[in-house]
Amino acid sequence: MSKINKSNTRKDKLTVRFVESLPFVAKGQKVYTDCELIGFGIIVGKNSKTYFAQRFVNGKTVRVTIGRHGIFTSEQARTDARELLVRMARGENPNQTKREIILEEREIASNEITLAQACDAYQEGKKHLSKVSLYRLRRCREQWFDDWMRLPINQITKEMVLKRHAKIGKKHGGTTANNALKLLRAIYNFALIINSTLPANPVRTLSQAKSWFKQEVRQSVIRPTQLKSWYDAVMLVESSIIRDYLCLLLFTGMRKTEGLSLRWENVDFKEKVITVPDTKNGKPLIIPMSDYVHDLLSSRKKRTSNSKWVFPGTGKTGHLVEPKKAMANIAKKSGVPFMTHDLRRTFITIAESLDISSYALKRLVNHSQGRDVTTGYIVMNVDRLREPMQKVATFIQQKINADNKESR
Repeated sequence: MSKINKSNTRKDKLTVRFVESLPFVAKGQKVYTDCELIGFGIIVGKNSKTYFAQRFVNGKTVRVTIGRHGIFTSEQARTDARELLVRMARGENPNQTKREIILEEREIASNEITLAQACDAYQEGKKHLSKVSLYRLRRCREQWFDDWMRLPINQITKEMVLKRHAKIGKKHGGTTANNALKLLRAIYNFALIINSTLPANPVRTLSQAKSWFKQEVRQSVIRPTQLKSWYDAVMLVESSIIRDYLCLLLFTGMRKTEGLSLRWENVDFKEKVITVPDTKNGKPLIIPMSDYVHDLLSSRKKRTSNSKWVFPGTGKTGHLVEPKKAMANIAKKSGVPFMTHDLRRTFITIAESLDISSYALKRLVNHSQGRDVTTGYIVMNVDRLREPMQKVATFIQQKINADNKESR
């Protein structure tokens, strides 16, 4: 690692505008370090500008190259630098770690890896797998492909894939079979990154042969004219836990498992905010409470002060599980058939009908922003979501209170 000449170093805020204004040097290098994030800097040479992170690790100066400006923006580089500096502060040398990973990948690539090893590499490489993904990976190991685990993955054939897909479909249904083989495809693709000499992914044959099971996407929602009948039937349920759980899903658009496993430690009454740290896409969900939800949870807190769960249950999880029997009774009494995910779809449909911006709606329900570059420039904090959240809640209350004076 070349040493930085302190006499040739300047401290400035490394913004995009500032970095792009820096002239290339005719000879040598010029170093600029960030005035806010200590250890973050950029080296300007004859033809390039390269971001780096640097600090002492075990008594030695370690500099880690992040990448060139143009490939990285200053903010992307700042984010990476912050992570690298935290790792170095803990005594890790990222350069050494990278060398060890490369050596390990070369060792793996030089040998036949089994499906079990490929699963391990996939789980290790994918740092932020959701609970659903981890559950499917466990089923992959223990149920769907348990007899393939010791098999080198380069021995998995197209014929084997077709037969296993059909077998799982016959026993567990088309959706499960598709999910199982999609996961196998992802695991194999990850192994291909490590070892490019592997044969083409055999799961591709399902697409080539058009053998995937057809899956109908549910589009059912509770229509505005049905909300009152549905809500009135919910209020007839004896258990306040089930009543409040279903109402929370309708008024927030939360996924069923996010509501079921909600803890009181993640409900902030002072700031009127709910945080769901573990979500399907791995990104924490932070949403404001509408007035209705605030009242609902305040009332619930008084009844469950001794439980860590917002919706406690008697099973091994400690919290409520999906109340299918109660939901069937609600559907029968109201004439409105529904599943828990229909409540999320209803929330989203209502929000869209109220002309809530797509950016705000995606943040409210924790949907991916996709590849829309514009979203990276929009700062959508939780306070900016309060008005759209309240707008949806007010609409729902107006519909369920058509002939009532009070909402609950």
